[in-house]
Amino acid sequence: MMRSVSQVLIVVTLMVVTIVIVCPPVMSQPANDLESWRTIRGSTEEKCLFHWLRQKGAGYLRGQGDNEHFLCPLPDFYGRFGLFITLVHNGRVRGCYGAFHHATDKAEIVLGDYLKGALTRDNRYRPLEAHEFEKSSIILTVASGLYPVASIETLDISRFGIKAHCGDGSILVIVPSEIKSIEYLKKVLLPYDVVQLFAFRCVTFRGEP
Repeated sequence: MMRSVSQVLIVVTLMVVTIVIVCPPVMSQPANDLESWRTIRGSTEEKCLFHWLRQKGAGYLRGQGDNEHFLCPLPDFYGRFGLFITLVHNGRVRGCYGAFHHATDKAEIVLGDYLKGALTRDNRYRPLEAHEFEKSSIILTVASGLYPVASIETLDISRFGIKAHCGDGSILVIVPSEIKSIEYLKKVLLPYDVVQLFAFRCVTFRGEP
């Protein structure tokens, strides 16, 4: 049966539409969306934040009351970025705690909880004592969205962190301040049955004692 030119055009058009709908988009590396946080580097807001974290942590370890008021205006993070606090003493990580999804949009509550977590809840490391905390670096990592990676071999560990989903349901998050080298990262992941691996772009702030 012969088809008219108009019928052929309709069929071709439908085929093109079907191809567009069925073919999945290729996932590309996320755009750099952390500029709002980069702008506070070296600012009075950054200094205010680390002064507050230092006093907050010292007060907690000494069993003192919570008298430190949070007066640091910070960029938005809730629903946009993960926050992680890492504590480093004598060149070694002694605690890291945080999350991609937060219980509240109040920075004072979120950062206070993650600081306490880094001090007491990270069972990978021996908790810091008060005199050690005084001489420790406090590192804040602000993390963007996740995207899947097939291998860590080509990952820029100075700018990207790793989130690993394991076969037993556990999740391991490793921020750049915890990664000494690609070989070190491999050793950290070796005991785990990693079934999915994600990377995240981040910006890091460091408060020295």
